[in-house]
Amino acid sequence: MKTNNNNEPKYTHYTVEQDAPLFEYLLQTLKGKSRNKVKDILRGNGIKVEGKVVTRHDFPLKKGMKVSVSLSKRNELFKSRYVKLVYEDKYIVVVEKNAGILSMAAGHSSLNVKSVLDKYFALSHQKCRAHVVHRLDRDTSGLLIYAKDMQTEQVLEHNWHEIVYDRRYVAGLHHILITRGQWREICRDAFPYIGTHHGTLARGVQT
Repeated sequence: MKTNNNNEPKYTHYTVEQDAPLFEYLLQTLKGKSRNKVKDILRGNGIKVEGKVVTRHDFPLKKGMKVSVSLSKRNELFKSRYVKLVYEDKYIVVVEKNAGILSMAAGHSSLNVKSVLDKYFALSHQKCRAHVVHRLDRDTSGLLIYAKDMQTEQVLEHNWHEIVYDRRYVAGLHHILITRGQWREICRDAFPYIGTHHGTLARGVQT
């Protein structure tokens, strides 16, 4: 049964008529919406049950509960200038990290992605915390995967090299790219006291 509320124009409101899992109820109620579209709405925090955001597809609905649906793709609960939410489901969350933020805490009050996600989970009433699967340096931007429970984190960590078969890094270069031989000459002339260290530097430039 659909009801209207002029105070929340972004949402369409429904009253549950019989017990059902949330995802099953949404498929039956949102006529014309594909399974993928309904999943996107759930992941985007577009579903409220009794006024609270719910993202679990198997959330148990009871007769008489109020369900609110927003077709907006904007996630109003996830706000960060350093992190963009790319994908989310029951087990993992994928974010795009900007340069300037750590993957996890390295000090008492350091800005880090894990704390941003933990705050988001609390605001969206998800009973989980972000578990670090892998890391990027503070000044490196890119995609990061965080698990929502320890079991998923362990599976990803222990099978990481089988799951991730291609990792690529892109660097921006300024000025003229020099060869390995030119770099050795520069190191020898500018830093004669370095000794064997310039060999390592040369390999870094070649890479």
